[in-house]
Amino acid sequence: MGLVALAAWEHAEFSAGFSTAVLDGVRAAAATGALFFACGYAPARLLAPAALRPYTALLALALGAVTSSVTLAALGLLHVPFGVSLPAVAAAGIASALAVRVRQGPARANGRFAERLGWPLLLGLVIAAVALSPVWRTGFGTVVGQNGDVVLAVGSAELVKHAPPTAVRPELPIDRIPLVWRSKYPIFYALAAVSSLSGLSVIAAFPFLAAAMLALAAFGFYLLARVGLRAPPAAGLAGMAAVGLSRLPIHVADHPFYNQLWALFALPFILVAGIAFVREPGARAFLALMAFGAIGAFAYPLMLPFPLLFLAVAAWQARSRWDLSAAARRLRARRPAWLIALGGLAGVALLAVLVRGVVEKSASAVVALSPWGDLSAWSGLMPHMPFHRAFGLLDPGGAAFVGIELALVLAAAAYALWRAPRDAGVPLAVTAAAGLAASVYFLHRSQAELFYFKTVGFVGPLVELLAVLGLVELVRRRRPAALAAGAAAVLAAFAVAIALNTRRELLGTNDYASRNVLALRDWSRALPPGATIRIDVPPSGHQLWADYMLSDRRVCALRPLVGFFPYAPYGRRATYALTLNPQPRPRDAVGPPLRAGPQFQLWRLRPNLPGPDNCSHRMVDSITSVIVA
Repeated sequence: MGLVALAAWEHAEFSAGFSTAVLDGVRAAAATGALFFACGYAPARLLAPAALRPYTALLALALGAVTSSVTLAALGLLHVPFGVSLPAVAAAGIASALAVRVRQGPARANGRFAERLGWPLLLGLVIAAVALSPVWRTGFGTVVGQNGDVVLAVGSAELVKHAPPTAVRPELPIDRIPLVWRSKYPIFYALAAVSSLSGLSVIAAFPFLAAAMLALAAFGFYLLARVGLRAPPAAGLAGMAAVGLSRLPIHVADHPFYNQLWALFALPFILVAGIAFVREPGARAFLALMAFGAIGAFAYPLMLPFPLLFLAVAAWQARSRWDLSAAARRLRARRPAWLIALGGLAGVALLAVLVRGVVEKSASAVVALSPWGDLSAWSGLMPHMPFHRAFGLLDPGGAAFVGIELALVLAAAAYALWRAPRDAGVPLAVTAAAGLAASVYFLHRSQAELFYFKTVGFVGPLVELLAVLGLVELVRRRRPAALAAGAAAVLAAFAVAIALNTRRELLGTNDYASRNVLALRDWSRALPPGATIRIDVPPSGHQLWADYMLSDRRVCALRPLVGFFPYAPYGRRATYALTLNPQPRPRDAVGPPLRAGPQFQLWRLRPNLPGPDNCSHRMVDSITSVIVA
């Protein structure tokens, strides 16, 4: 009934029906699920600590996302061609899964199937389907939202299909992965893998992989509730829904902030694995913690303060009851030879490049955030998101309304922490409090918009989960009756607020790589051989897309988007010029537009324009080193 209601709502709200997007989604889902499960089944069976074994089937998807992407990146850094590494990784995953299944037999888990797999999986599908609403409305698989970073993300995934991640390939849409993104190679390989296995372009596969990662992140918060905080199944599912269907996580997935999405996925799994290790130190929990910690650090190093603070407080609490010698013996437990060999192979590449990227990014952030630091390179162009919106709350009618909303949510979260086991509740309380304090600080510090957005992007879902768990616990206790009734009313109001906010987010999210953008490739192919194009599109994401789609031509730009992104070189002299509506006709154009669409126009330029011909396949990257001082 829930899926029927969701389908009806999707159709009514977003004019969604059966289209090419549905077929693209099925192909991408099959490729993502098959790759992640095949590569994650053996690690899940071998690494899952006792507390997580009931969830082995879904944990396999999460660990598969980690192991497949990191292994592909390691092989890419060792210059193994992608056409060889992808089949090899998939085959190794299938073989290891079969070997573990034969040797250990079927996984045995206590608890009801619906609680372990059924309901979380169904809810994950609902979360992914809702996040994909703008894609259903568009009618075909493509990038949605409004974030220029995604042009670089899909271009990077296209590059690693054809070359090592450190290579420069002028013939490709993005000719190099920026230096400041060199720790993020694994997440580009994940997109390249899903694209290749599904037969979709990286642009078409992107939104479906993003939706899958959002669903996996929500499942991580479900495990945090069930295993870490020992919440009942209904409360865990309610918390999972609150996080996965809330406005800020969907904004991160849809607009899209690809690296932050992977970090959001990793965060709850790091916390769950950390809690499992604190409660029972051993090799299984430690290796699971390291796996999720690694992908979180590679994807977005600035997420690390959250789990590091949590783990530090948890370890400090547990210091008196740990038997360090026994824990060390368990950590030295013999591992399978194939696992050691695979880890050694990956380690050579990872330590050489990816870990260096993490250190550089972290060091740069520390310097920028210092009292004497300069945040201008980190500020971005994004406005401050309203503070209350990060917690799923409605846009306010006044300061008093915002205060009441926040007070109720924070009070419910505090109650959940008070009721939680101390080994999880205290470190979570410290982490949430530090995150809230940092959010307020960045909200009032100039040029800290990016740090503010990232901080609330992590602390917001955590507080939402805790608030829902606290409200459900008050309702379950039923005493006093008036308090339980009030908690039920607040919980219902919170659900309505989340739904209304998410609806606003989805209605305001449209296709980014539209049919008009994709049509630029056809425009370019129709031009004479050797023709060059000057991109007159103003500095924006549209300029990035124009450069991407015209990659088979030598291009230049009158006003290139200089800065973080590799960009087309400056130039005035070219055969043709591309403008964005409603830009006026270029002054040096001849005659009417040769091509005119709803979004772009192509003009012939006067021959023999003054100045050199700077048009080139090669892009310009103004960042040549990661500055930490």
